[in-house]
Amino acid sequence: MTDEERREYDRARHKKYYEEHREEILNKCKEYREKNPELTTKRHALYYEEHREEILNKCKEYRAKNKEKNLLRSRRYREAHREELKRQKKEYIDEHWEEVREKEREYYQQHKERISAMRNENNKRRNEESKLTATNRRKQWTTEEIETVIRMKREAHTDKDIALFLGRTISSISTICRKLRYEGNPYTGEAIDI
Repeated sequence: MTDEERREYDRARHKKYYEEHREEILNKCKEYREKNPELTTKRHALYYEEHREEILNKCKEYRAKNKEKNLLRSRRYREAHREELKRQKKEYIDEHWEEVREKEREYYQQHKERISAMRNENNKRRNEESKLTATNRRKQWTTEEIETVIRMKREAHTDKDIALFLGRTISSISTICRKLRYEGNPYTGEAIDI
């Protein structure tokens, strides 16, 4: 038996063994990875460094093969064809209404606790925001507050962050920003670009 034949024979034997004991082997691999996460990540990094070009080429081939599928998944495609996709979705729902409703019911039953927890969290957040908007409604703006708004806007903070920081409403922050842009600082009169 030649070396090539022996290698082929060994490969066939290993393949047969793997097919027979697949679950057991995969479980052992999983256990090993869980026990030694650092070693596995290092090994992956080393493998990637050694086979970088090969991996990148495989990725390119996969992308070329599944170009249309990936295109459909891409955000740019979805944005460009939003109306068409909406129409298709609506048509599908109209055709399979009962099936869709059944799936929704099943999903809700499976994830009932998580959904109710998320709803409660959202309600709490809305209540906090409404309390924030209800207080300090017609309070005069001080120079320090206006300077803080200008500074935080230039640091790219959101209106919500500024409102929480100053204890003001979100709408009042957006209003003062608009006034500052068009009328300038009411105390100094200088034009402001924020």
